[in-house]
Amino acid sequence: ISANFFRLWRSKSFWFVTFAMFAWGATAYTFFHINATNMGIEGAQHNSYFFNGILCLGPAITVFSSFFVGSECGDGMIRNKLTVGYSRQSIYMSNFVIAAIAGILFMTAYWMGAMLIGLPTEGIIVLTGVQKPIQGILCSCMVAVVYASIYCFIAMADSNKMRSTVTGLGIALFLFVGGFATLNGLNQPEYTYHMVINENGEYEIKGKVPNSKYLRGTERFIYEC
Repeated sequence: ISANFFRLWRSKSFWFVTFAMFAWGATAYTFFHINATNMGIEGAQHNSYFFNGILCLGPAITVFSSFFVGSECGDGMIRNKLTVGYSRQSIYMSNFVIAAIAGILFMTAYWMGAMLIGLPTEGIIVLTGVQKPIQGILCSCMVAVVYASIYCFIAMADSNKMRSTVTGLGIALFLFVGGFATLNGLNQPEYTYHMVINENGEYEIKGKVPNSKYLRGTERFIYEC
């Protein structure tokens, strides 16, 4: 692990992805400031922008893992480690730990970029407006660990950097789309309201209508699992 830490600080892919996440955090809060200004509000009560870095965390870790582990395979380092007696499990665990730590550092870079732009433009609301910050930070770290376990395995199973990167990005896209589809299904209301226009041209609620998209029974249980 100590040798991999030394390689981490010298890794171009690590610094490239770190800078990209930092830039994404700064960009996100630039758009946040524009939206807040256009809507005539001073700050957001529920600041969802603070954890938007999770959306890019999967692609970030897969790019880093593919090049970090791929270069190890290409340089013959894994073969040398096996020769001197290291097991494949210990090599994987070492790379997994580095990838997980790198993922947490990527999120930290996003938060730094977010605060660099958010604090001067929006003030302390950038921090105080965050809902459940401790849970959010812990969940971000857990997501980084899960992504690291998946993409590190892919990078070690396929030493071709580009092929493992494309595979990882495909999985990240699938998880992203599948997650949003699942969340959208679970957030469907059980009933929708039937609206009509009265004689005065105003909308009136005439009653509740069962929502055909609402998940029930076994289907909802599967989605929740």
